[in-house]
Amino acid sequence: MSDNERRLFKEPKVFDADFTLRFSLMLLIAAGIVFLSWTYSFKSNIILELNESNEQVFNEKFDELSGVSGWGDYRNMSEFGQQKIVPKEIDRSNYTMDRRAFASLPLIPSDWGKIKLVYDSGRMFVLRNLDAPYYLQPEFYDDWYYLGMPFFEKHDRECTAGMFGDPYVQKIYTRVGASIETYTVVRSSFCVSGKQAVQLAAAYPSEMVALANENYNQDPDVVRKYITLKIEPNSMILGSVYPKFSKDWAQKIKVTIEVAGNTPKGIYVVALGTDKYVPWFTTFGGLNYEAFKSKNGAPLAHYILGVD
Repeated sequence: MSDNERRLFKEPKVFDADFTLRFSLMLLIAAGIVFLSWTYSFKSNIILELNESNEQVFNEKFDELSGVSGWGDYRNMSEFGQQKIVPKEIDRSNYTMDRRAFASLPLIPSDWGKIKLVYDSGRMFVLRNLDAPYYLQPEFYDDWYYLGMPFFEKHDRECTAGMFGDPYVQKIYTRVGASIETYTVVRSSFCVSGKQAVQLAAAYPSEMVALANENYNQDPDVVRKYITLKIEPNSMILGSVYPKFSKDWAQKIKVTIEVAGNTPKGIYVVALGTDKYVPWFTTFGGLNYEAFKSKNGAPLAHYILGVD
């Protein structure tokens, strides 16, 4: 072989500049493909990215649990923001239904209307210290006036299962690695005439229209990887509502939301789901163990987390 042929077929050295450059470019392209595939998987879960332009919006709209110190002020305040307090009190004197339905309920607290006003304004953290006499009054829930009261007045048809969670949607602005305590009231539907056994567990929905102007589409496996729920208690027996409200028809639960330390910034939606619950004791006659099926897979409540 001539010298020219040897030069043509000369093998590249490992540290040859041209060979090293090409090899580095190949590694960079491969790393880019891996990174893009990971971010695509995550971005399929993002509803709204957090940045400087919208962080203030999150602070204003997702900050429902930050005002813990305001509990005492709300109990004694005479003004709320720029408005004079005008509490919505309970007046059952004009009810055309049988008022014996309320006979087993506790007395209405004197400041019930004030607390209801604060709750309706979006300060849902008041649930933290809210005692049963407040949330056991059916007037605490707005659907009493267009669902509950008409049913009691007309008594169309009783039902054996049905339940709600309040508030249905909570929006929480939080940080990576945070542990958040929030509260939800689980209650029987107004037509329920028996006891219901239900198990509560975290649910990771893929899509939903949470509120009128807020919908989402997310990868449940991504959310499950970063967000977990601890529910206390995680099972309960809800009391009956018709023909008379029982003392356990509505029950408050604590939900601790854990945000993993490696959670990417973004929006995550986790929900409060239901399942079958069979207590080890069987002292309740007519207990409905299949009450969870009344939800048809729909969650009781949703927690929308803005993680920054």
